Amino acid sequence: MTYDLHGGGEPAFEVTMLEDPDDGLGHSRDTSAQRTVTGDEQAVIDAARLWYGYRHTLRGTLPTADPRRERTRLRREVEKRDAAASAPDLRTELAGALVPARDALAADLARLDPGLLCWHFPRERSGRYARRAVVALARYGPDPGKRGPWLTARVRDGSLALGIDQLIGVNQDHRWDTAPWLWSTAGRGATAADRWQVVSPEEARPLTDLLDAYDVAAALETAGVCVDGDVAALLDGFPTRYLRAAHTEAWVTALYTQLARSAPWRFAAAYDTWRRERAGLGRPATGPVPSSA
Repeated sequence: MTYDLHGGGEPAFEVTMLEDPDDGLGHSRDTSAQRTVTGDEQAVIDAARLWYGYRHTLRGTLPTADPRRERTRLRREVEKRDAAASAPDLRTELAGALVPARDALAADLARLDPGLLCWHFPRERSGRYARRAVVALARYGPDPGKRGPWLTARVRDGSLALGIDQLIGVNQDHRWDTAPWLWSTAGRGATAADRWQVVSPEEARPLTDLLDAYDVAAALETAGVCVDGDVAALLDGFPTRYLRAAHTEAWVTALYTQLARSAPWRFAAAYDTWRRERAGLGRPATGPVPSSA
């Protein structure tokens, strides 16, 4: 910023707007500031009014449920899952893979059920396989917090391929090493409570009804799930920061779309799985779970 010290003597105003930095994201207070220099008194007033009321003036539109469209999407997805499971197209890309536990890998491959894997593999809204998804099926290293070999499934030319990838397990969006019923005959003995944390669908019905109606905040509250201030703001349609207000509409829509398809009654069990793994590795097992865990 520069100042003209040889001007005509007219007063100028510098307006600085500060926000709390994003904890843990490396932003300093300097990067969370907006500075404006103006000679117009009304511009100063307008800036102050905008800052005071920006959360309301820049509030996004909350998405609404579209039951007919969602039923159509689900029907299309289930049809594609059934078709893939009945005629699984699965190939292996294991030639030359370096795996320290060859016996463990051989046992996992012997128990692998191609139909289960093809049915459960993550899908896009179109019902097709999620092209960027990497499913971590089993690990062959001692520590999921460090990079090591994993048996994985991913999309190759429209079908699924098995391979060995060097991954950091705790960073993966799709970890099925603790959910063998999704891909292996080793999970055949799992009960409904093991799989879904409910004995029957009716136990989850009150929450699914709320989610189907896009009343996501009520569903989370009913399930005993607490959210932080930023998520609570987005659930109400408000921007989380002035500097990111332009993204509010997109973020609110994405949050509702994803949470409406979640199972919040399972969050506690997922957190407990994460906590036990952390404790087993001698690491702190308190606080929030990273979004990628």
